[in-house]
Amino acid sequence: GDIDVDTSPDFEYRSTFFFVHPWGKVSHPYFDEGSWGMDGTRVHMPHNYENIVPYSLLDEHPEYFALVNGERTARGAQICFSNPEVVARAVRAARSHFDNNPAQLMFSLSANDTAGFCECPGCKKLGENPAGQTISFCNAVVRELRKTHPTKSVATIAYFVTMDAPT
Repeated sequence: GDIDVDTSPDFEYRSTFFFVHPWGKVSHPYFDEGSWGMDGTRVHMPHNYENIVPYSLLDEHPEYFALVNGERTARGAQICFSNPEVVARAVRAARSHFDNNPAQLMFSLSANDTAGFCECPGCKKLGENPAGQTISFCNAVVRELRKTHPTKSVATIAYFVTMDAPT
């Protein structure tokens, strides 16, 4: 009989870890988005903290970086979620991203690809584990972002250190 095929995805956004890198290399040589039904809105999802708070700022602004084992560090660590200027930097980066890419729905607030979450008292208050702290940070950024970009949001990833959901 007749076949009625709908190619619209069930979700506004979905993804695999197969993608084309910005420099053109395909992460999986046989990946074909169309075959996987990966139509829909593309979302900005790189590990992104280092772009928001570059490692080069460590000497000038160590307070932007995670306190790990009593020391502020950039490499092998994250950022300090409770620092108001870090939140402001993330908001500015998100606004710039949407101003330059109006079709995008989300801006990545995805951790650097490492552990090293901040242990400072302010970050400890944000959540009992890295996932809780990450969600608190994302919420703080979204609250400010929505003042200028009410239909936009942020995206983060849950894996490795952030896999255990906050209680």
